[in-house]
Amino acid sequence: MHKFTHLELEPYKTYYQTVIAETEAGSVSSVSDGVTVVVVGDLIRGISVLDGPLCSTSVNNVSSSSPVKHEVKSRVCLKDVDFQLSTNVLQAHWTIPYWRKHILKDIFWVVEKKDRYYDKWKALSEYQPMNATTTHLHASDLTLFAGRRYRVSLKFCAGKFCFKPVQSDGVFVVPNDPKTGKLSVTANRTQIEITLERFVDSDIESVDKARDVLSHYEWALADKSFSNHYLTEWKRLPPPHSQNDKLVRN
Repeated sequence: MHKFTHLELEPYKTYYQTVIAETEAGSVSSVSDGVTVVVVGDLIRGISVLDGPLCSTSVNNVSSSSPVKHEVKSRVCLKDVDFQLSTNVLQAHWTIPYWRKHILKDIFWVVEKKDRYYDKWKALSEYQPMNATTTHLHASDLTLFAGRRYRVSLKFCAGKFCFKPVQSDGVFVVPNDPKTGKLSVTANRTQIEITLERFVDSDIESVDKARDVLSHYEWALADKSFSNHYLTEWKRLPPPHSQNDKLVRN
């Protein structure tokens, strides 16, 4: 055994040892498989953790009990979601720089919940190991509360040496229908004008954030029958003109 000392080794570079045995008949050499220098607790730059599932297609398949179709473009899969309906499942996916994949051999995950009033996060459990070759997480059997914000924290390790955890920016849980306000309709032979109070999410306390949940509005014409028979397909409402927290559309 030989111990090399007084070396100046650079972080994240791999070093090899070569041993040469010589005799009168000749020599033979052997090279080690190498050892990479790491910094415990260091931030591995270039890792991106995003909330939500992987987008396998450009549009999510959304089932609906509505007898008419919604616009397909309103169902585009988002790479990083801000809101979700589920109260027992949390998903995330991530990318790792290719020049660090050979180091990050182990991954541990935990779900964190944001404090209701302060910018503080609390882990819901201890870090749990997962398959290091995967790039997404589907955590189930959770208890997520409506109106609260959750995120996934990942801790990457090289054997027993672990780096600074990396987190997603979080997702709000909004399982309930939004609150609607007053709606008025005026019409003549050439146009219909609709004025309505903006919808707000019923789970989020902050009014501004409760409105941000609603990315867009859709409209359709229906008759006054018991089943509200739809006369048209749903259409996305173009960006409206805002008047004192109301939406006005001609």
